[in-house]
Amino acid sequence: MNQIDRFSFVLGCLSLLLTCLSAEVKLPAVLADHMVIQREMAAPIWGWADPGERITVEFAGQTKQTVAAADGIWRIDLDPLTASTEPRTLTVRSQSSGLKSQLSDILVGDVWLCSGQSNMRMGVRGSLNADAEIADAQYPNIRLFHVGDALAQQPQSDVQGNWQACSPNNVGGFSATAYYFGRKLHQELNVPIGLVASSWGGTPIESWTSAEAAAEDPQYAMRKSVYDNQSRNFSAEQAQATFERQVAEANKKIATWKANGKKGPPPFKPHKVAGHPQTENPNYPSNLYNAMIHPLAPLGLKGAIWYQGEANAGAHASYYRVQLENLITSWRALWGQGDFPFYFVQLPNYRLPWTEPVENGGWPDIRESFMLTAKEVPNTGMAITIDIGEAGDIHPKNKQEVGDRLGRVALYQTYLREDIVWSGPIIAEHRLQGDKAYVTFETGGAPLAVQGDVLKGFAIMTADGDIVPAEAEILSEQSVVVTAPGVAEIRAVYYAWANNPEGSNLINEAGLPASPFRFGKYQSLQDGLSNVRTLLRDGRELPGLQHGAILRSAGEITSGEQTHTALFVHPSFLDGNVGSVSFDLELQDVRKDLRFALAKATNAGDGILLKVLCRTDGSRFSELAHIAANNPEWQTHTLSLSKWRGQNVTLRFIIDPGPTTNNDGFHIGDLALVTTD
Repeated sequence: MNQIDRFSFVLGCLSLLLTCLSAEVKLPAVLADHMVIQREMAAPIWGWADPGERITVEFAGQTKQTVAAADGIWRIDLDPLTASTEPRTLTVRSQSSGLKSQLSDILVGDVWLCSGQSNMRMGVRGSLNADAEIADAQYPNIRLFHVGDALAQQPQSDVQGNWQACSPNNVGGFSATAYYFGRKLHQELNVPIGLVASSWGGTPIESWTSAEAAAEDPQYAMRKSVYDNQSRNFSAEQAQATFERQVAEANKKIATWKANGKKGPPPFKPHKVAGHPQTENPNYPSNLYNAMIHPLAPLGLKGAIWYQGEANAGAHASYYRVQLENLITSWRALWGQGDFPFYFVQLPNYRLPWTEPVENGGWPDIRESFMLTAKEVPNTGMAITIDIGEAGDIHPKNKQEVGDRLGRVALYQTYLREDIVWSGPIIAEHRLQGDKAYVTFETGGAPLAVQGDVLKGFAIMTADGDIVPAEAEILSEQSVVVTAPGVAEIRAVYYAWANNPEGSNLINEAGLPASPFRFGKYQSLQDGLSNVRTLLRDGRELPGLQHGAILRSAGEITSGEQTHTALFVHPSFLDGNVGSVSFDLELQDVRKDLRFALAKATNAGDGILLKVLCRTDGSRFSELAHIAANNPEWQTHTLSLSKWRGQNVTLRFIIDPGPTTNNDGFHIGDLALVTTD
C-alpha cells in the first residue's frame, strides 16, 4: 500500500469513526443500570440521536422502534409491564451505526419522586437509631437515585446522578424521609420501589415551580423582583466582606447562646459566601424546577412526595395553599400522566412550646394550607406530624415515623388498602351553636381517642373577641363538642394553633395525631395587610413587601414581664436612600384595642419614627399616634379603638428612619403587631 493509499485508508477509518460517534444514542442519567421501570403503565424510554436516526428499544420481550425528531429527541413507550424482581437488560440500538446502549439489572415496580427542602434532604445517617437503620438497609429491590445539585435559568434536559441498589454502603446519605417511605411500601407491597430524591435545603416553593405555573403568583413575582434588584448591584468582593462580617456576628451570638445554657434553637451561622442573586442562588424562582425537576420528565412515576414549607412559613404562609396547588398542577402537566398521587408532610411542631391559647404565625398557617390542599386538590394527601417535631431543632430526627405516615396515606389512597389506618383525624364538618361548637372528623380509619385523660389544645374566641382556653369532649367515634366556662357565645374555634402546640392530644385509636384547625369568624393580622409601599428619598417607590417591609410571623417579644407572639415588620433596605415604609392594616368589626411593640434596630442610626393613621369606611385618614423609638429594647403601646367598636377600620402605619441612615444594608427598625381582633 503506497503512501496515498494509506492516507486514504486512514481518512476512511476516521470518517467511519466520526459517523459512528455522531450516530451514538445518548440516554438521560435517570435511565441507567439498576433503575426501576414503572409498572402497569406505558413506560417512556427516551434520549437523543442524530435527526432521522432510527432507534430500537428491546426489553422484556418487547421490541419497539422510532425515529429521532428534527431536534434529535426520540421517545418510545413500552407496553405496560407487571412488577418483576428479575434483573433484566434493556437495549437501545442505533440502526445506521449498529451502536447500542445496554442497561443492566433493570427491575419493574413503582417509582416515586421525592422532593422538598432540608427535611427531605436529611440523610438516613441523621435520623433516629442511624447506625442500626443503616446496617439493616439490605433491600436490593429498593433502588435509589439522588439528583445532583444544579441551578438553571431555563429548563434543562438532563441531571447528574445514578441508580443504586439500596444497601448499607449507600443509604446513609440518601433522603431519610424518602427511604423510610419506600421501605414501608416495599414491605407492604413486596414489589420493587424506585426512589428519585431531588431536594435542596432552605429553598422556597417558588424555586421548585415553573415560571409558567407561577405567571399570576404575586409572591413568585415579588421574590423574583427582589433578587433581580439585588443582582444589579451585586459585587463578589462585597459579598465576601458581608460573609465575614456575618460570621463574626454569628460567632458572638453563638457564644452568648452557649453561655446562657443553649436555650432555644442555635443562632444561624452562614457557611458560604452568597453567590450571584440570580444564577448562583437556589432560592431564585424556578432555578431548581429548571435544573432538578424538568429534566426528570417523562420518567414513568407512580407519584410524588413533598416535604417543604419551612422556607415559606413567614407572613405569606396562608398563600402557600395557592402556591402548592400551582406546583402540583405544573408537575402533573409536565409529566402528562394525569393527576398522579401527590402526598406531603404537614410541618411538625417547632420552637418554644406555646404559652397562650392561640399563637398565630407562619407555621400554623402553613399547616392549614397543607390541610386545605389535601381536602381540595384531587389525589393529594397529608402526613400529620405535630407530635414528632423538636422545639430546638428544625430538623427533627424521627424520620421513620414521617416515612411511615406518608406510606400509610399512599397505601390507602393509591393502593386501596382499606385495612390501613391511614391518617390522624382531619376536620370534616363544624357547627357553632351558642355556647357549644360541634366538630366532626374524618378519623383516618380508627375512632377518635385522647392521649391521656382530658382533651387539651382547644381554644375559642368569645363574642367580645377574646381568645380563651376551651374544654372538649369526645361525643362519638367521629365527633367532639367544645365549650368554655362562662362563655355564652362561641365565635371561633381553634385546635393546636401555634408553632409548637405541645400537649395537644386529640388522636385516633391508632395513636395518629389530629391536624390543627380553626373555624369561625376569626381574623388574622396577615389577612388584613394591604397597600404596602416603600418610598425612597428621591421619590421612587419600590413596590412589594420584600423591597421594604419584610414580614415574618411567629416570633416572640418580651416587654416588661410580658411575652407576646408577634407579627414582625422589618423595614429593610439595601441602600441609604430611605424615605419611609407604609402599610395598611384593615380590621373588620373592631372589638378590642390594638397592641403593638416598637424597637430601633441596633444599626438604625439615631432612631425611627412611627405614625399611625386611622379611617373608617369613606372617611379621611386622621393621626392616632406619633411615636419615636431610640433604643433596641421592645416597648409596647396600646392603640385605643373603642371609638370604632363594631365598625370596619383601616390603620395606616408609616415608619420613617429619622434623620440618619446607614448605607450598609441596614434595618431601620422593628414593629411588632402583637394582638388584634
